[in-house]
Amino acid sequence: MIYAGATEGTGRWLRPDQVTKMSDAQARRTDPAAREKWTTQSGTSGAMTHLRNRWYAANTREPIRDETLRAGLVAVGAVVERSGLPTTSAKPRYALARDFVELLQDLSEGTADASALITAWQSAHLTATALSRINLLRRGTVVSAGSDRVKVSFPNGETRLMLPGPSTLITKAVIEEFAVRFLREPGVIFLSESGDKVVARHASRRGAAYSLGDLAHSMTTLLKKGCELGVHGIDAWHSPEKGRDELGRIAAISGEPRPGIRTHWLLRNENTPRVLEEAGYDYDASVGYNETV
Repeated sequence: MIYAGATEGTGRWLRPDQVTKMSDAQARRTDPAAREKWTTQSGTSGAMTHLRNRWYAANTREPIRDETLRAGLVAVGAVVERSGLPTTSAKPRYALARDFVELLQDLSEGTADASALITAWQSAHLTATALSRINLLRRGTVVSAGSDRVKVSFPNGETRLMLPGPSTLITKAVIEEFAVRFLREPGVIFLSESGDKVVARHASRRGAAYSLGDLAHSMTTLLKKGCELGVHGIDAWHSPEKGRDELGRIAAISGEPRPGIRTHWLLRNENTPRVLEEAGYDYDASVGYNETV
């Protein structure tokens, strides 16, 4: 992103597959013309397919997007996502966050205490409160200044902020116009969008009001007594990347790389077994059905 000048506020963005088209030889070409040429060519579909000595294999685009960006840099506020793009859009959507760039610039100058600079940035982005804020913004539970999320009003007065796009506009029209005019008792039971498979009236209630850090002492005590720690998953049932994130947070404390899981609300679909296996879980202890329990 630095090489391409993709930083917040510049209007320049990067696609995950562009990262796979970088090499040592290209990185040594630091003049503006070479950087601009690479940015244009790497963002062109079908270009640079036979690049030699690339840093990442051409088929690693999805891990870069899901693990490095979404579950890593975006989650802690080091990278921002471009708003206004449908989730299926192939346009570039990632850029380094402005304050993270400022941190890197201050560190490169070497005139201030590096540890103090890093600690200040961590305090603003890596505390439980800061991480919760970032997560709420990403999910649309709260809205930031300048956000273009679309507010959908349910018949009972509740609202939901959804990502912009054609499907959201259709959803908004069906709920706010069609349903109230043509249904005798309109209501919304479940609502999904392509960017997040779980968008429902009470989806936010599935989240915990605490962080794992709040329970570190209790979990350590349980481990010392020979207990097993598992995942009570929120979104692992439908998303491998979110499942890996939930698994990783428990594994970091328990030391068990493949814990078991029981999904919250007993949510599942026909893809859940494959998704959980792909995410790395040892077993699924979810027993029962969401529709009847």
